[in-house]
Amino acid sequence: MDFWCSATYEPWSWTPRPYLGAWLLSAALLAWYFLARARLAPPRDGAPSRRQIASFVGGVVALHLATDWPIAALGGGYLASAHVVQFILISFVAMPLLLAGVPAWLARRVLRSGGIAVARWLARPLPALAIFNGTLLATHSPLLLDPSLESQVAKLVIDLAWILAAIVLWMPVLSPLPEVPRLSPPAQMAYLFGQSVLPTIPASFLTFAAFPLYEVYELAPPVHGFDATMDQRFAGLAMKVVAGLLLWVRIARIWFRWSASEEADPPPPTAGTADEVASRPL
Repeated sequence: MDFWCSATYEPWSWTPRPYLGAWLLSAALLAWYFLARARLAPPRDGAPSRRQIASFVGGVVALHLATDWPIAALGGGYLASAHVVQFILISFVAMPLLLAGVPAWLARRVLRSGGIAVARWLARPLPALAIFNGTLLATHSPLLLDPSLESQVAKLVIDLAWILAAIVLWMPVLSPLPEVPRLSPPAQMAYLFGQSVLPTIPASFLTFAAFPLYEVYELAPPVHGFDATMDQRFAGLAMKVVAGLLLWVRIARIWFRWSASEEADPPPPTAGTADEVASRPL
């Protein structure tokens, strides 16, 4: 049993091969969360709500799906499209769910004072977008990806880089800490719209390239007749369409919540002119 996934150049088989590293990571996250909830939660209004617990557990499940067999095995040495699916699951499903499930007191214990200062600096739109999209470009560059897929350690580093970059990406929208304030709803929508546009460039290279860009996936044994160029095009479409759709669903949720809050809390009436005040009944 491999500790983590890496290219093997063996013919693909649907025989289950669970990855020990993925199971250890999922177990550690759940144990940390529920032990902290039981032992460290403040006595009043400190325990995570049911919604937060469900969100955190859902995030762990999504992270596990991305890092365990079969998606991790396919992405680790067979299909570029599976590699992109891993990236989408980690960046746009698992990490926002995990962040939404962490209460403020638990995030404060993890970061401490120095970490909060760093998080406040990172949780600004321009640094967050630069870090996330720089990680996206680097980890999908053939110069980096091809050699990294030959090593379990290097593949693990890529997965960890995705996790950290995604946390930075979602902090301006889902920060659990008052010390690291979220953007206003209109700014959140503009920020996520910008993120939905930026991956168009790498997605276009994958979609419209006339030849395979990745040596590992080109030389890998075929999976059910999947041509390497066709697989690469599916990867580009997934990066643009699926990731963009998830972002637009989040934008729609922000819009509806903001609209409902505005209707529930209308602005106070103005004092009016002197004539209007005088004409009001006593």
